[in-house]
Amino acid sequence: MKRKFILCGLLVLLVLEAGAQTGIEDLGKLRGSSNEAIKAAKIDIPNKTGFVMLNPDYPVTPGDTYTISYLYNLKVTSLPFFVESDYTANLSFFGKINVRGKSFGQLRTTVEAIVTRAYPDSLPRLVIESVGAFPVLVKGEVRIPAYFQGWGFSRLSDAVADRLSPYSSLRDIEVVSADGRAASYDLYQAVLTSDLARNPIIRPGDVVIVHRLRREVFVKGEVHREGAFQLLPGEELGTVLDQFAGDLTSLADAPKAFIIRFLGEGNRTDTLYIDLSSPQARDTQLQDLDILVVPGLMERLPMVFFEGALFFKPGTKSPIAAVIPFPITGDQRISTALANLPDGAITPVSDLERATIVRASTSEVIPVDLHRIYYLHDLSADPALEEGDRIIIPTKFFSVFVGGAVEDAGAQPYVAGKTYMEYIQLAGGFNPELTTGKGVRIYDREGERQPITRIIQPEDKIYVPRNNPLYVFTRQIGPIITTLAAALSLVLNLDDIIGVLTP
Repeated sequence: MKRKFILCGLLVLLVLEAGAQTGIEDLGKLRGSSNEAIKAAKIDIPNKTGFVMLNPDYPVTPGDTYTISYLYNLKVTSLPFFVESDYTANLSFFGKINVRGKSFGQLRTTVEAIVTRAYPDSLPRLVIESVGAFPVLVKGEVRIPAYFQGWGFSRLSDAVADRLSPYSSLRDIEVVSADGRAASYDLYQAVLTSDLARNPIIRPGDVVIVHRLRREVFVKGEVHREGAFQLLPGEELGTVLDQFAGDLTSLADAPKAFIIRFLGEGNRTDTLYIDLSSPQARDTQLQDLDILVVPGLMERLPMVFFEGALFFKPGTKSPIAAVIPFPITGDQRISTALANLPDGAITPVSDLERATIVRASTSEVIPVDLHRIYYLHDLSADPALEEGDRIIIPTKFFSVFVGGAVEDAGAQPYVAGKTYMEYIQLAGGFNPELTTGKGVRIYDREGERQPITRIIQPEDKIYVPRNNPLYVFTRQIGPIITTLAAALSLVLNLDDIIGVLTP
């Protein structure tokens, strides 16, 4: 749970940073996002006839096809019939009936009763073969006025969900029935409260008129329901928090809330700070495109920073150099902070064994073996973190350096389980003009000399000395002898010159 709270705190920090820079382009992307709520109210019923058979409240619709089956002279007889546009159904020799306003359950009772009166003990049974379809005009503030093909269980949300524009109102949709009666519906409240009375079934001849929204505001941060909300006249901040956003969470820093307001003058916004712990704040009037940001208490926690070899990207030779800010509690230790880093932060090239903590208060550098803590769960050395600490994780290079008297000195790729001779072979082998192959020295990454039997580890250094006697004589003793001979020759020549010049 603590991990979830911490990550949420980081996300809210990003929200605050993004919100402070909100401009016309960002608001353009936000506009109309409240329409997404209606998609949740769409009803998709692939097997409509099967659904109707299990739902006796289905309203009988023009175009429906039914079949009444019954026994006649001990034989099963079937009579199909169709619902006309005027809501009449012709039952052949059983007569015509008016089905306007009837549900499927009521129609079944009526038809089966007619057949039973004509043929007692005929065990009649009514089934629906196919459902009728009818057009409903959707117009007003929509992308394109068009007809929606409805059926007996189509609701208002189904008719408008795919036709809304960024400026469509979800809370002021008018339905005009075939007889001219008009009613307004609040689809957002219908979705929010699951109140189907606010999301009515549409009928043949209905016309749906979508009005333009008046205000749309956005809420982010520590509320129970983030999102975009449309407001009607008289609805202000209290309505948004109480009815739509579900009020503040227990982690909300209510006195630090603020509203980002679009000024409408170029690419400019203003920030209005508001104390949501005050009852008067609920009366705050909101403008179109206002963004309410409620920061969390977790943002006020002290921060430490993980830096270095984090988030390795496949295909690259080294990890991405990253800095991860991390909020800590008063007694936070590095083990719990490390365990709550984002997934993928620790990589195969993160050198956890050589990590250090740079303490901001004293500039002290504290070595810490994160490998032992993270993988071996050894908490014997698990230092507490302080505000401003920098946890430095260096890069582990998977290579071995081979130098000295080899044919191709340089870094060689690390291969687990190999001895020094195999790395010398990778470097082209010994250079026989320079070395006898004896006296090879191995150093670990800390510069400590290791035995010649060592299994080579990443970042080890292998040095082959230049100790061939001929090379030593040619490069070291030879020049000395040559120098001495030249000096002796000069001395002898000076003696001859002095003898000539002396009378």
